[in-house]
Amino acid sequence: MDTETRSAVEHELRRLRREHEEELARNNIHFNVKPPKAELRKCFIHNAVPFVAFGFLDNFIMLIAGDAIETYFGTYFHISVLAAAGLGNTLSDTVGIVTGGYIELLADRMGLPKPVFTAQEEDSKEARYAKTGGQMVGIIIGCVLGMCPLLFLDTNRYNRPEEPPLPLAPFQ
Repeated sequence: MDTETRSAVEHELRRLRREHEEELARNNIHFNVKPPKAELRKCFIHNAVPFVAFGFLDNFIMLIAGDAIETYFGTYFHISVLAAAGLGNTLSDTVGIVTGGYIELLADRMGLPKPVFTAQEEDSKEARYAKTGGQMVGIIIGCVLGMCPLLFLDTNRYNRPEEPPLPLAPFQ
């Protein structure tokens, strides 16, 4: 089944499930159930994976762009290191907005199982914690991995004393 068809079927199944649960709610049939642990794990992983990619991309671009802005424009326009970092972050966030849909699409294509919750389970604090926890852990891992440009950028250039300018002519 292709991705579009699968997505349409999943959407229809969710709609039917919610209609059924709304009918139960209208008839005052409420269940105070906790989601199964297996579904909570799926929810955690399903939310963590795209955020690993986003965190990686965000930090990677921010560091590369901030360094390039500071190196090439900092001396000409007297931009501080923090201003260059802020501009790099602005560029990185813009790229994140543009690529966010693609990141989610790629995460869906990975074939990770999606959690199946009832409306009551989905609204439970356990499900919310699993979702938020997955996003938090994913972004932390992604941001740490996205710091890899620091391995090859010259970050010590700020700690070295400035060298005196070279003389214009020999023996001057």
